[in-house]
Amino acid sequence: YERTLTEMLADALSVDTVGVHDSLFDLGGTSLTAMRLVVRIEQRYRVHIPLADFVATPTPAGLAARLRDGNARATYDPVVPIRPQGSRPPLFMVHPMGGNVLCYVGFARHLPDDQPLYALQAAGAEPGTAPLHSVEDLAHSYLTALRAVQPHGPYTIGGWSFGGLVAFEIARRLRAAGEEVARLLVLDTIALEHGPRAPRQDEPLLEWFFQELLWLRDGGESPARIIPDGLGSPEAQFAFMARVASERGVLPGGSSASLIRRLFGVYRANWRATLSYRPPREDQNLTLIR
Repeated sequence: YERTLTEMLADALSVDTVGVHDSLFDLGGTSLTAMRLVVRIEQRYRVHIPLADFVATPTPAGLAARLRDGNARATYDPVVPIRPQGSRPPLFMVHPMGGNVLCYVGFARHLPDDQPLYALQAAGAEPGTAPLHSVEDLAHSYLTALRAVQPHGPYTIGGWSFGGLVAFEIARRLRAAGEEVARLLVLDTIALEHGPRAPRQDEPLLEWFFQELLWLRDGGESPARIIPDGLGSPEAQFAFMARVASERGVLPGGSSASLIRRLFGVYRANWRATLSYRPPREDQNLTLIR
């Protein structure tokens, strides 16, 4: 297992060799690298290792230990300990619209060395889990999980994009329970108006989702229209997206439409949660980072 995984990591990172205790992210791995490795490991061993495990054990030795225990199946935990060590109060960051938290691995490198960082990931992307469908339900789930790490305040909570809405709701509930929220941080989060919000059909959502998926490689260069007309069923659209993502190097060759379906299910649930969120008007300080 270790030999195969070191070869996989070396190939994914385009380096000659990788040691069994070398970290994927210390060697320059990104969220795109991790996503490709998850799929390659599942294709080879028929074992699904959650993306969050690449944060907790991003080494061939750590991943091999998971594979050796062939009957092991990770239970879903919203809390991902990106950096559990440190003397400061922990920082909790909620996932963006796509639901995964690998974006915060790079973010952690810009924090002080003694700053613990925990991320909150969405259910639904991993097999056997289902997405939650409201900001209130997400906040309740994450609030229970983060209080297992830090039972009482003062809390520092944040989120990127959609995650800022969930962080706002978590902070609102903590304050209502008499806890202190020392800082609420929102990164590029939109302000929601209280008036009517037009629902969105799946077709434009699929385009936005696919552009974000390809953005992992293309950055801001994704075209306005990617999915051609006339594909018919959602399954045909998911199969097309899996093929294009493989061709562009976002996913390994042979990636299945079922993976795209799961990822889109989380994206759609979070988008609909945004449209239905109606927080009460409150006097809350927050820091907006643009």
